[in-house]
Amino acid sequence: MRSLLPRAAALLALASAALAQGVVDQQNDPSGGSGFGCGSPPILNGSIHQGFVPSVDNLIAVELRLQAGSAFPTGGTTVTARIRAGTSSGTVLGETTASVAGPLSQNTQVLVRFDFAQISLTAGSTYLIEWVTPPTTTLTWVGKGGDLYPAGTAYSCSGNPWPVAGTDFNFLTYYATPPPVEESPPAPPAEEPTAEEPPAEEPPAEEPRTCSDLLDDLRAAVADLELSKYKRCVMTRLLDGAERAFEQEKPKTASALVHALECQVRILWRCGVVSEEEAQAILDLAQEFRACLGTKPKSHDWSRWTAWGGWYGRDRD
Repeated sequence: MRSLLPRAAALLALASAALAQGVVDQQNDPSGGSGFGCGSPPILNGSIHQGFVPSVDNLIAVELRLQAGSAFPTGGTTVTARIRAGTSSGTVLGETTASVAGPLSQNTQVLVRFDFAQISLTAGSTYLIEWVTPPTTTLTWVGKGGDLYPAGTAYSCSGNPWPVAGTDFNFLTYYATPPPVEESPPAPPAEEPTAEEPPAEEPPAEEPRTCSDLLDDLRAAVADLELSKYKRCVMTRLLDGAERAFEQEKPKTASALVHALECQVRILWRCGVVSEEEAQAILDLAQEFRACLGTKPKSHDWSRWTAWGGWYGRDRD
């Protein structure tokens, strides 16, 4: 009889390798788009940046969609990426290089992975991915208009926001999953009242819903949506980050993450992934939760969405 041990060992190795790759947190990788760079040779500071807001407390890798130019080397090339805090001149939290194999024909797009030593982040804060650009005839960073990632901003070679409003570069961020936490044993069942205890004459008054109750209702509403595994994971991570921020008494951070969830729901509605009724239910719960935190809710005027065929701009108070 053939032993199953070699196969089990192979499956375990594959699972370990998958964990080492990390889990996607933030993503903006639409199809199409154009290549952006800093000229040939690079002008000004020779770097372009993309802002992102993590929903977790660490980062281990990013993937950038790059596009080959007419002079891409046959033997491939090496490129550099950094993670900065806050602004294009903020503190460098990590730097690494990645190899892009050749040959690549002109305008070919590839996802290039940059692995970092684990970087500690603060969920809900702003960070930037910096890409050190080679000559544009070698490689460019693919980006697209439409403000498809409302939580972040693209920055040009001058370190200022990209001149074309709503431009975002294609990227994915990855975080490390923590080891499993041992669950505490279940609490013993409550003792039933004895026969001598008289039954309550009236049921207790219904208590108003707390912020935690509203967050639970948001989770249930998202779980009921018919979404792909990836989209559901992104929205769940935003709710996880909001829950951690709420438990740490950081209402503004929790509110910002739920606002990011609202933006995701609006985009899904605009793309026809969810119905208007489903989107409205989640947006109403999100507004109640943010009002419960004491932060001023943002408006979501559906008539403006319908009249203009969908509004990707940020809300105004």
